[in-house]
Amino acid sequence: MREAFQALSKLEQDIFLMAQLKVMDGGTISNSKHFKKKTRSNKRTFYHWDHNTLLCQKTYLNMLGIGRTYFENIRNHLINNGFILRIHGNVKRMPQ
Repeated sequence: MREAFQALSKLEQDIFLMAQLKVMDGGTISNSKHFKKKTRSNKRTFYHWDHNTLLCQKTYLNMLGIGRTYFENIRNHLINNGFILRIHGNVKRMPQ
């Protein structure tokens, strides 16, 4: 699985991870019990292999060959922006 994932382009890897997180129902948004007007993101995710075998996050990331920071960035983007492509911040700026 690691070789197949690493063979994908960066855009395809992002889409694959977002789809996996949607299937695993990761990063739901809920209201705080103490502060009614404040929303928070609950980042509890159950990682599965073939929808049967539960995995820990470290094993899941090792299977894909990615780091935790990259995975957290994808998850935060999915929570905040939904299922849209990530665009680099310097895309619209002209080079100096």
